[in-house]
Formats: sequence, structure tokens, C-alpha cells
Amino acid sequence: MNQVALQPGKLERIIQMQSLIVQAAFDLDRFMQTVVNNLQDLTGAKGAVVELVEGDNMVYRSTCGSMNPFVGMHLARANSLSGLCVRNVEVLHCIDAQTDPRVDLAACHRVGVRSMVCTPLLHDRVPVGVLKVMSDKVNAFNDEDVQTLQLMADVLGAALGKQIAYDRLNKDRQRLSHQIARQEQENRSLLSERSDMLTVLAHEVRQPLNNASAALQSAAHLLAEANDLSAAQRLSRARGVMGHVLANIDNTLAVAALLTRSTPAEREDADVDTLIALTLGDFTAEERQRIVCERLSSTRTVAMDTSLMRLALRNLLSNALDFSPPGQPVTLSLSDCDAPLALIFDVIDHGGGIDQQGVPLLFEKGMQSTNPHNATGHGLGLYIVRRVMELHHGMAQLLRNCADGVTMRLVLPLAPAD
Repeated sequence: MNQVALQPGKLERIIQMQSLIVQAAFDLDRFMQTVVNNLQDLTGAKGAVVELVEGDNMVYRSTCGSMNPFVGMHLARANSLSGLCVRNVEVLHCIDAQTDPRVDLAACHRVGVRSMVCTPLLHDRVPVGVLKVMSDKVNAFNDEDVQTLQLMADVLGAALGKQIAYDRLNKDRQRLSHQIARQEQENRSLLSERSDMLTVLAHEVRQPLNNASAALQSAAHLLAEANDLSAAQRLSRARGVMGHVLANIDNTLAVAALLTRSTPAEREDADVDTLIALTLGDFTAEERQRIVCERLSSTRTVAMDTSLMRLALRNLLSNALDFSPPGQPVTLSLSDCDAPLALIFDVIDHGGGIDQQGVPLLFEKGMQSTNPHNATGHGLGLYIVRRVMELHHGMAQLLRNCADGVTMRLVLPLAPAD
């Protein structure tokens, strides 16, 4: 095809159109609409269209002029001028559709086209579509129109390829966002169901066990007063077993319903002596007799979540009792710390110490140490202790680990962190 010199005005319009294309970057629909609108004006066409390759079809993706009603129309690549343009990667000029065997004549009749020019749009040398101008008149386009499309082909193809890639990436991102939102909704529903189940567990299981434990304690007192010490001891042991069951339930509830959160504990001023009394009340009379309280601090109240701190102290004391020889005392010592300003809880036992191999994972979920008295659990106790202190911006630590005993320390800041 002969090269012709484009009129200065048309060259200027082509440059302007390229500028508009750049301004429409990363908006695929706006980009393609800018292309077809300007090319229709530049060539005097009755309509213009961007067709994109989709499998074996060419799809009218963006249209203007007389082609507007046909947006979304599919043409077979095998028997259309657009498909041939993509296959041969060359500009094709149809002077009269009625006599041109390369065209899909039925499609031309449907859209009212007699002549057209197709130019391939390439991205990385791969055809991604065609840019086509059309007319209802025979031989409506001259060599200058053809050359105009040729000049634009490289710029349009590369830009369109990038736009398509961005559009697909954006759609993938939106699809992923929708999937994430749907998954979050499903997770919220599952959490709600779990919360309902935990509520049932707390009220329908734990409360009857509490009532049974209280009844056993009352019966043991009555038997002791009646000098039936053997029966009283058996009831006391039964209450101790029930106490361990309740402790396991409390730990499970705490992990599932509360300690997985990331927000700090809701702290209120609470009486320290009341905290100690509540914690000791969770143990049997025999166990309480082994717990020695040393109050080396004059602090009366601390900002804390009493329920969580009670759970943490109970877990430490329960471990200390389980791992100490029968009858040996366990000490709960309260003292002050100036740096940081905090209340210190030390739980001291006289057991055989903790295996050094288990120390690095001592406060992790599922960590269980060998218990000389065969007490069993789920490895949640010290994990809960650590999480409780983290929620108070405090700290749980193994202060002393020797063959003659262990000291566990809780550091509870007196002032909540900002």
C-alpha cells in the first residue's frame, strides 16, 4: 500500500488523541471509548469499534456512532475480516463487503456496513484485538485513512495490552476482595455459633457442676460434724476431682471465648485481697491448707480484670500444688516493684523443678510437663497465664527453676498502658 503524506491538521489530531489516551490510563472502558470516538472523527467513519480476542471469537468491546447498538456482539475469527486481520497481523481494507469474500457478509448486513478498515492491535507482538472503522458506503476510506490507522496501531496495541492486563488484574483484585469479604462473613457466623455453644457450655454444664461441688462441700462438713471422717474425706476428694474438671472447663472457655482477642483487658479498680480470697475459694479445704499467703505489699487496689487475674493465679497455684510433694506448702507472695511500677505475684513450690528442655515452650499452648502425681490437662494453663498478663500489658515469667522447687512470677502494672 502506498505511503501518503498526512495533512498537518490530521497529524496534530493524532498527537492529541495519543495524549487523550495517556490521560485515560488505567480505565479500560474510558480508554477504548476515547480511541473509537477520535478515530471516527479522524476518518469520517460512520462507526468505529474495538474488538478484543476472546477464544475463537472477536467481541465488540467498545463502539461509537452507528455501531453503538452492537456492543457485545461476537464474530467468529475463522470467517471474518477481523479474525483474518488478527491471524495475518496486517491492516486489511475492505472496499465493498458485497464482493469481498474475506468478510462475514451476514454480520455486515446486520450492522449495515459496506466498507471498512481493520488494523491489528498488538501487545508484545501478540494480537489482542483489532481497531476497525466502518461505513455504510462503498470505498469510504482512502489511503490516508488506512495510513492513519497504521500509524496508531503500535501505540494503541501496546497501550491496550497494558490496559487489558490492568483491567484483568483489577477484576482479580475485586474478585479476591469479594471472596475475602464472604469468608469474613462466614467466619463471623462461625464465631457467633461458637459463642452460642460456649454460652450453653458455661450455663448448662458449668453451673450444675458448681452446684454439685457446693453440695458435696456441704455434705462433707455435715459428715465431719457427725464424726464420719472417712465419708467426709471421700466427698472432699470427689469435690477435688470436680474442681479439676471445672478448672479445665474454665480454661477451655477462656481460650475459646476471650483470650484469642487482641484488644487489652477491660481493667477496673479491684481489691487485691478480694482477688486472693476468690482465687483460694476455688480450691478444696485440703488444698487451701497447703497455700501460704505472704503479703509484702501494702497495695490495696489495682486496675485489672478480676476474672482473668483470678484464672491466671488459680492456674499457677493449681500447677504448684500438683507438682509439689503431698503435704508440702505452696507460697503465694505479693510484693511491690518500682521499675516498672507494678504488683508482683510469686507462686513458689517445692517440687522437683521443670525439665530444661521444656522451658523455652513453657508458656505455649499445648505444653505439658511430666507430673509426678499423674495429674492430667490439655496444656492450656500456662498459656492462659501468659495471655492474661499480655492483655494487662504485664508479664509472666519463670523466675526460679531448681531441683528443690520453682518460682513463677506475674508482673501486673499498676497503671494501664496508653
